[in-house]
Amino acid sequence: MKRLFLVFGISLVILMVLIPATGNAQPKKGGTLTIGLPADFDNVDPHKTIIMVQGQTLSLACENLITSQKDFSPGPGLAESWNVSVDAKVWTFNLRKGVKFHNGKEMTAKDVKWNFDRMMDPKIGSGMRGRLLNVETIEIVDKYTIRFKLKNPQSSLLSVFYGGSIQSPIVAPESVKPDGSITHPIGTGPFEFMEWDVHNYARFKKFKDYWNKGLPHIDQVIVKIITDPIARMTGLRTGEIDIVPMIPIEQVADIAGKPQKGFSVGLLKMAGGCYFNFNTAKPPFNDIRVRQAVAWGINKKEIELAVCRGFGQTVNQPFPKDSIWYCDIPDRSQDIAKAKALLKEAGYAKGVEVTLVTNNRYTDHLLSAEALQAQLAEIGIQAKMEITDFATMIARWRKGDFQMGSGSLAPVPDPDAYYPMALLKTGAYSAFSGYYDNPEVTKFLLEGSKIIKNEERKKAYAQAMKIVVNEVPYIYHTLPALAYGVRERVRGFEPSFSFFFNYAGGGVQYLWLE
Repeated sequence: MKRLFLVFGISLVILMVLIPATGNAQPKKGGTLTIGLPADFDNVDPHKTIIMVQGQTLSLACENLITSQKDFSPGPGLAESWNVSVDAKVWTFNLRKGVKFHNGKEMTAKDVKWNFDRMMDPKIGSGMRGRLLNVETIEIVDKYTIRFKLKNPQSSLLSVFYGGSIQSPIVAPESVKPDGSITHPIGTGPFEFMEWDVHNYARFKKFKDYWNKGLPHIDQVIVKIITDPIARMTGLRTGEIDIVPMIPIEQVADIAGKPQKGFSVGLLKMAGGCYFNFNTAKPPFNDIRVRQAVAWGINKKEIELAVCRGFGQTVNQPFPKDSIWYCDIPDRSQDIAKAKALLKEAGYAKGVEVTLVTNNRYTDHLLSAEALQAQLAEIGIQAKMEITDFATMIARWRKGDFQMGSGSLAPVPDPDAYYPMALLKTGAYSAFSGYYDNPEVTKFLLEGSKIIKNEERKKAYAQAMKIVVNEVPYIYHTLPALAYGVRERVRGFEPSFSFFFNYAGGGVQYLWLE
């Protein structure tokens, strides 16, 4: 059997080695785990996931055909193995036998095909649709075998299934209500979805017929939405919260090197990162000179220090410098005179006022925006900050109701898992840049997805990103470190790069509580 594994080059750093060693300890059964997340989400339809916290949470109940391993490389999920043709146009997946949905029904190739058909249906609005445009047909070979035939070669298909916030989870067709919505997903995961109270919590219980026998160890998972970072840390300190996946880096800087009672802190360095986005369809940022003026007017190192306290990395693309996907593209350094000259040339010699839409849920978004606001004032751009809740910000970006934004993206395992989403007009994130559309960028990205050898693929992506860096629909500025906290009573927990709660060979189903 021929398998294709890709190397991603994403590094892991543990800031403080304080997580209790489990040694040969035997897992204990029972108990309730509580996870504290910084933001809520607007629906529980797994096929419409584009928000990190939504994907993290629903991964407890809904699994992928192919899933992330701890190092973010592709691993077996509901497909236990796969074959790929020499030209990378035909992918055949062998499903696990005896996998049950939470309603007791066995999962088969028919169910998998139904899921992908739904994700590819333009009426559904799934973020996965943009990733699956290369799929020509999906065939049921037999009850436990499914085959994807592609229009063009695509060596990145495995990572496309699970990369970033957008996932390809499999749910029972019975999850869909008569109106076409999913409000109670019926998955195959280690935990069964029970209830969701928007803005407050989601609750899951142990699925006793989970295919991976003996798992999970705990009885229940409660995911609490705690938007206040101080409150999340307080919950971790007091024991109200067992795991906090996202600790603001300034809090990490405050406790670094100091012994903490009852909990430990770790740090993950990964791809993804923070960006500023522009509505290229509206003045003043429909003028490339104004976007370039912003790019010349900012000091990324100052922004990184404000956001990450030196734990991050300044970049002009969403991959760290030690990743195989990092392209050697010269970045701008701050040049106030050049920025002002570009604004004058664009007709804004006396400056211009703009709105900067961000949110109060993610500290890195807000801190980035505050640093940007101060720097833009130096070149004559007065940025009025509009701070909303996270769901409102995303809704406004989708509707084009913004001029500038400050956000971040989830860990990215492969260029094909993100670039088409953000930089093609048909992509799920295209609205975030006012539907930026450059035929040359489109050509290079589509070429890259067809090439099998990674080094050749990288050349195509580099050509695309040179144009993007020049035309500035986005400014990628910082790769932050993701800090997390874990209570001492949590044993056997190993976070993945994506910090999804369920991943190949690890995840919440493997941990137990002392």
